Amino acid sequence: MRHLLVADCPVPAWDADAIRVRHRAELCARRGGGVLFAPHGVAGPLLAPGLKHIAAAIPPGADVEHREALIAEQAGAAIDRHRPAVVHAFGIRAAVPALMRARNAVRVVVEPGRTPSQRMRAIEPPLPPARLQELVDLEDKVLTRADAVIARSAVEAAHIARRGVPAERLFTAPDGLPLPDAGAHPLPDLPMLTGVVAHAPDEAAELILRALSRLKHPWRLTLLGPGDWSTGKTEHIARKLEVDHRVTYARLDDDAALRVSGAQAVICGLPWNRSVQAGAIVPEAVLWAMACRRPVVAPDVPLVRAFAGAGALYYAHDDVDGLRAALGRVLDDRGLRDDLLGAVDARRAALDWAGADSTIGDVWSLLAGG
Repeated sequence: MRHLLVADCPVPAWDADAIRVRHRAELCARRGGGVLFAPHGVAGPLLAPGLKHIAAAIPPGADVEHREALIAEQAGAAIDRHRPAVVHAFGIRAAVPALMRARNAVRVVVEPGRTPSQRMRAIEPPLPPARLQELVDLEDKVLTRADAVIARSAVEAAHIARRGVPAERLFTAPDGLPLPDAGAHPLPDLPMLTGVVAHAPDEAAELILRALSRLKHPWRLTLLGPGDWSTGKTEHIARKLEVDHRVTYARLDDDAALRVSGAQAVICGLPWNRSVQAGAIVPEAVLWAMACRRPVVAPDVPLVRAFAGAGALYYAHDDVDGLRAALGRVLDDRGLRDDLLGAVDARRAALDWAGADSTIGDVWSLLAGG
């Protein structure tokens, strides 16, 4: 067996990590088959001819730290059982058991994404400096020892290169759109908005709600968050701002495209934190807006520009009044919305999966010897 993919997120699902894993797994199936070791999605395993999806044992409700730890504990046995030529690991911890078996001719590809130290810098109370340094040291060892490291944008690639990964082992494979064709829906006449808050959802939602609470314009908002998002904190903020009657909450699921398509514009409320600075995530609001042909209002940060290009109306990151002004412009001006749609259409062609598939396939061939 040539390839084993290891991931801690349930697959299939509709968040960016799950969509990415699905595309890598389907590519693996098309190239001769392999094994995906990851939790099953709500609807069951990922079904693709030539692919075996083995369910990792992850209890319901486990947070990301717990999921990563359990995957790291269980992946070693899966590697020993299937004896792959290449292990493709999603996340730093998922790569550790594979790197421990590198002496057995296992080649290791890692897509680091959001690293443990980046997440821990955002928690309260802060992690002790010594513990944070341990995480950074572990991440550096994984990144520099892996046979190949995959970044999802030039921003992430630059950050990884600064951590000591040489250029010949660093590759960039940007994500494509979450749906190849979400259908053609005309822009609605009503001032409906959709905020996609997949990353740091409470912080992103608070920024959006504060901006909208200052907007002297009729509006309604749907907030689309990850499947495990508990909306209590955000609902409390909406009540304090006296806008709760205008807000609906939903998850990124099978209906996400319909909810995005029902908006005049999509809001990206991405908080400016270490993960965003390092390009360790993808701006899901941008990808969903592009997939559904909707104007997008987004923070002006390198990560977002790497995906949206000219296809967004930008505001200064974490600037509530800047976001309010941008939303007022896009709601008031149909001509601006049409111009943004033209830019979105021009950008969509670059956001497919073909480039990523080609890059990943070449990396696998190089490491597996054909």
